[in-house]
Amino acid sequence: MLKSYMILFLVSLFLSLTEISKCQTRYGNELNDSVLVAIDSRNNILYTGIDNYIIADFSKFEENYEYIIKVNNGIVFSDSNYYVAIPDRPGDARFLVLGIRDNDTVLIGYRYFEVRNVPEPLLAIDTLRLKEEDVISKNHFLNSDSLDIFISDDIIGSETWFRIIKFTLGYLYGGYYVEHTNDTKIISRETKQIIYTIGPTKEIIIKPVVEGEGKLIKELPIFRLTLY
Repeated sequence: MLKSYMILFLVSLFLSLTEISKCQTRYGNELNDSVLVAIDSRNNILYTGIDNYIIADFSKFEENYEYIIKVNNGIVFSDSNYYVAIPDRPGDARFLVLGIRDNDTVLIGYRYFEVRNVPEPLLAIDTLRLKEEDVISKNHFLNSDSLDIFISDDIIGSETWFRIIKFTLGYLYGGYYVEHTNDTKIISRETKQIIYTIGPTKEIIIKPVVEGEGKLIKELPIFRLTLY
């Protein structure tokens, strides 16, 4: 008889622990990546100083909760069918998903996102991406078609933030600084002829004139490139 009671006790204890485990898995632990997804990033990364749109999927939780999200890095708020997060520092951001029902608040779970600064804009001459001060082959410039501003392969839509509508090319000629305006982002024959006449190791200065969506408020640098 004692053995039977012991078996019943152990079975009851096992079932209780199982229920507790299920509850802990569902509430209070780290959430599955699919619950909160950063839709502006190909790698689920958030960026400082811009609106990062997040889709939340609460379908696996009880429907009679009202859900709110809090974050320890910057701010997050609801915007129609999305949440918008604006982190204020690189590192990481811990998002808490809370469920509210009958004046009682439950921690549903949490999720970490990596946070980065938005990369510095680069000048793209065809597929070649150049920093604010860089070097470029004269032949590459002569064989290229157009200029663009590159931000990131990860941030979806960042190619529309800055669109070059024209640019100026500055250089020293006979001891004087000369500027030539290229009226589109397409490198004109006249611009290429100027590049052809500039000797190796000489510096050229490119000032892009841009338009864009205005998601990133940032002044573009002047690109100083040394020919070789």
